[in-house]
Amino acid sequence: MNLMPRLADKVIFSVALTLLALDAYMQVAAGNSGDKNWLLLGARWWLDGRTIGGGIFEVNPPLILWLYAIPVWISEHLTIIKDSWALGLMGIGFTILSIGVSIRLIGLHPMFAGNAYRQAYFALLLASVLMFFNTPLYFFDRDNIMFVLTFPYMLRFMPALEGRRLSFCLRLSVGLLAALGFCIKPHSLIVFIALQAVVIFRERSLAVLCSLENCIIYTAGALYAFCVWHFAPDYIGVILPMAMETYSGYNYRINACLYLAFAFLSAGLTFVEFRPRLATPYRVETYYFVEVCVAFLAYALLNNGWGYTYSPLLSALAFLSGWMLWEYGWLRCEHEKRRQPIKQFVFGQRGCIINLALNVVYIVVSMAAFFTAICDKYDDCRQDEAYAAYLTHNHIRSFSTLAVNFNRWTAVARSSGALWGSRFNNLWMLPALLRDKEPASEQHQRIIEYVGRAYAQDLEYWKPEAIFVDSSNGVFDYPHPVDLVALFGRVPQFKEIWQRQYRYLTTIDNCTKSDISAEAQDKNAAAWPLIAADCRYSVYGRVP
Repeated sequence: MNLMPRLADKVIFSVALTLLALDAYMQVAAGNSGDKNWLLLGARWWLDGRTIGGGIFEVNPPLILWLYAIPVWISEHLTIIKDSWALGLMGIGFTILSIGVSIRLIGLHPMFAGNAYRQAYFALLLASVLMFFNTPLYFFDRDNIMFVLTFPYMLRFMPALEGRRLSFCLRLSVGLLAALGFCIKPHSLIVFIALQAVVIFRERSLAVLCSLENCIIYTAGALYAFCVWHFAPDYIGVILPMAMETYSGYNYRINACLYLAFAFLSAGLTFVEFRPRLATPYRVETYYFVEVCVAFLAYALLNNGWGYTYSPLLSALAFLSGWMLWEYGWLRCEHEKRRQPIKQFVFGQRGCIINLALNVVYIVVSMAAFFTAICDKYDDCRQDEAYAAYLTHNHIRSFSTLAVNFNRWTAVARSSGALWGSRFNNLWMLPALLRDKEPASEQHQRIIEYVGRAYAQDLEYWKPEAIFVDSSNGVFDYPHPVDLVALFGRVPQFKEIWQRQYRYLTTIDNCTKSDISAEAQDKNAAAWPLIAADCRYSVYGRVP
């Protein structure tokens, strides 16, 4: 009688662990995808002596660069491992640590204490949510780090653990992980506040504010603020005010509607047969995790509409769906004992299973795309190769850009080995400044003047041999062509050094062959793919 459940458990765990192992390899192998490519490059600059603000103009708070400096440092001292692989391995390490602390906490829950079977399934669910339900683009990026490291903190304050005696080491671990997680993303403050409000309302007491975990978070936050003020003052004095003024224009919030619709679909499937008045051993925790999901929804809406800010919300909903499976299963067993209709609970379980299956399908499709996508099948990758080939064939050792797109140029810098001679990874402040044909306020004028002066200083200091200027028909969805050289030419320092030291060379239009010699074109034809894409960059060269 007991053979089939044990056999089914073995099959489930074997398949799940195999998928998790494949996913772990994928996450490590794709460690520099998306924004992580730029952050690794910025961390390398910081280790090489560039300062944040003066040498690295990064909109994110400095902690992410300091954290990414760890895999970069490892790759510099262990040359057999790339920084992107070290980053992926570090992400898996932090994920395993979070799962370990979470298992210790859930072991104190009355429905899991002493039940190795349920604890094993909880660990499997959590491993799937923290690692498997994440595409390579976002694994161990800022939002993923925040969710992974703060998850034990969320478990710590669920109702079932209220009044439970936790060891000092366990509380210390929860506090330290949460402190690092909340400090990574300033917007996560809304999640922290929401959790405090939930606990205060439930317990009718302010004692949670003085808990050891919160004291650790307060101390770490104050120490972090001091480190930023002391070691990166330009971030507070220059970058942060500029970001508050202009960063909202860097993305269209309408792009986030797709992720919001998927979140509502996941929630609808999870609660398709939810009965609020039914009492179960899981019900209070269910309400608590619903409140956590609402906090992450507010977190996602507060951000700038980027898709990755919805990743914590979708992960929380996936975990909630798995948790609801236990509740629906308990209800089904209870009503079978009482010989009452169980049809609605069967539908509820199906909704949760469909929700989890949708997440699995999405991730499996992403995995398949990762393993089958050869770089030259994608326009962006082929464009990166074209620009890198231009630098290589013309023996250009340093370059700079005047552009809003930065992922492309980060890849070019890393693949070509050429020095990126600028503090700016991209002009993220431009979309807000270009809402009108002319800057709309004195503050916008001051921003343009600051950026122009900073560019002039970088040109004088780094002396880049080539500068790629975005001259496409629209700059980052801005509908009108923009002459970036003329825009910053209003700044005397920029205009003077530009006219004196740089001359127009050519235009790389749709990544076609440029003005390299005919012999080079013939010998390296494969390096200059023809791409029907809107990527038009004017190239300026430094006058000897």
